[in-house]
Amino acid sequence: MHEPDTQSEMADRMMLGGSATTASPELLAVLEAMLFASSEPLTLDEIQAALPEVPSEEIEGGFLALERVLRDAAERGLKLERIAGGFRLVTKPD
Repeated sequence: MHEPDTQSEMADRMMLGGSATTASPELLAVLEAMLFASSEPLTLDEIQAALPEVPSEEIEGGFLALERVLRDAAERGLKLERIAGGFRLVTKPD
């Protein structure tokens, strides 16, 4: 049975046009690596240009999934931050 969306999930869908929040582990690893290697926030367009074979909806869903993984895993030291029209990895404050 599907549980109602939380406010966080609804906000995520609004930010990224209603994308699904699941993504393959491989895509999560690629997005995380690209963000880690970049000194500047990366936009969806920049990621799409680097991964033309991946549909934009899948990339959007990958960002939502990565954000959740990082937010919900207490043992992870990073979080995904939305800034300057893009995304970047930053260290958690705690």
